Amino acid sequence: MTDEISLVVLAAGMGRRFGALKQVAPVGPVDEALVDHTIRDAAAAGVDRVVVVVRPEIRAEVVEHLERRTTLPLVVVEQEGPAGGRTRPWGAAEAVALALAACPGPAVVVNADDHYGADAVAAVVAWLRSPAAGDGRAALVTWPLAATLSPRGPVSRAVCRVRGDGTLAGMVEHHDLSPEDRGPEPGTGRRFDPDAPVSMNLWGLPAAVGPALAETVAAFRRAHPDDPDAELPLPTAVDGLLAAGTLVVDVLPAGTTWVGVTHPDDLAPAQAAMARLAPVPERSAPPVSSPAREVSR
Repeated sequence: MTDEISLVVLAAGMGRRFGALKQVAPVGPVDEALVDHTIRDAAAAGVDRVVVVVRPEIRAEVVEHLERRTTLPLVVVEQEGPAGGRTRPWGAAEAVALALAACPGPAVVVNADDHYGADAVAAVVAWLRSPAAGDGRAALVTWPLAATLSPRGPVSRAVCRVRGDGTLAGMVEHHDLSPEDRGPEPGTGRRFDPDAPVSMNLWGLPAAVGPALAETVAAFRRAHPDDPDAELPLPTAVDGLLAAGTLVVDVLPAGTTWVGVTHPDDLAPAQAAMARLAPVPERSAPPVSSPAREVSR
């Protein structure tokens, strides 16, 4: 396995609840986005490049922002946006499959609109460099459910089932979760232990999982040719690979702090949280030949 590790940034989402391009929303003290801090954390942990997945219509804005702050080489992958009557892209599973095809080796996968903390990102990089990593094995960082809910509106979370040996048995994405869904309450139909492990899309994936994801996405698209809202979430696709026995996922319960923006009212609390971190300033103008300015599809 190559020693080169990529940071895959999922930035093609529509941001319907937020109502703006939250991937680069100014959150930090010098107007940096959450993703700028994640990239800095990944660079400090030893990641070699950034592979960002965007929709064509937001490519220019996202790339221009990232080029101003990242010191890592940047590769851009486009995911088809809403077209032909569709209302959204085909989902995060497709985005990850496209990104892994552009990675020479394993990848740390993150959402652009989440900040995971340096320790959590470093845990994934360390796992990818460990003997545990391999073509048929992946890693997932989990957080306690209660640490990821927003009092300002409902969110979607993938609740995980973890075996006694620390591997992922399965995961199901639940929508419209709120703090009222905490605290197991028999008979309600949907109550979760506040310590239930959930995925925030911080993964360590081998490049070899890309083709399997691509096949899963292709089958999903064939099965939903006329559904304008159909999309395949990454947890659903991974759950299928787990069931098929083609992937083993080590669960790393390394998630402690997390900052994210789902609703407009999440922005102010996120800004307060990020103000405690060192800012990520804009770079001085780099030469045109700088690797950070070499952008490809």
